[in-house]
Order: sequence, then structure tokens, then C-alpha cells
Amino acid sequence: MKRKIVEKENEIVSQKSLVADIDKYVEIDRVIKRFKKEKDEIKKEFKDLQEGRHLGELYDIIISESMLSFEFDIEGLYKKLGKAKFLTVVNISSEKLGKVLGETEIEKFVLSQKPLRKITIKEKKDDKN
Repeated sequence: MKRKIVEKENEIVSQKSLVADIDKYVEIDRVIKRFKKEKDEIKKEFKDLQEGRHLGELYDIIISESMLSFEFDIEGLYKKLGKAKFLTVVNISSEKLGKVLGETEIEKFVLSQKPLRKITIKEKKDDKN
């Protein structure tokens, strides 16, 4: 009998911990979204800055070209790497593939699919009547 009481107490503590973790997760998610939006708005102001160092009061930023966009010779790479190696480096976007093939045509080439977990946040409303 004592063991069941201890198990129930552990279950209650575990549930309280889960509830607290859920609330903490949502609060962190909201802060991140708020700051991301603010960061993106400020970053737009930097769009026309020339390359180089720009001074702030507390921080400096350095604007430089950091990424290039490449278009590859797919057939040449396929021949050079062979099928197995080629497939390890290629990333296929179902969204882009769907635009090229069409949604009904793409289904013919899907070997498997798995659901992605999504966490949706809903705010609790006070039940005051």
C-alpha cells in the first residue's frame, strides 16, 4: 500500500513538472518570437549599408559578403560522383519538386513519409462565469 502512495506522489510531482515545463516553453517561445520580429525589422535598416565596419555605442557590426549562391551542373556532378555518393549530398525539397512536377505527379515518387511533430500554442482563458 505504501508503494502505491509513493508512486501516486511521484506521478503528481511529475505532472506538476510537466505543467510548469509547458508554461515555461510557451513563455520562452513568445520571447523568441518577439525578439526575432524586432531583430528582423532592425536588420532591414542594414540592407543598404556598404560593406565594412559600422559602429554602435555598445557594439559594432561588420557588413560583408558571406554567402554565394551557386548553380551546379547536376549531370556533371552525377557522372563524377556516381549515384550513391550523389544521393548523399543532394537535398530534395518536396515543395520545390511539387512546383516542378505537380502535386499529383510527385506522389508517384514518394517512397515513404513520416509526420513531423508540431507544437501549437494556445492561450488558456480564465473560466470566470
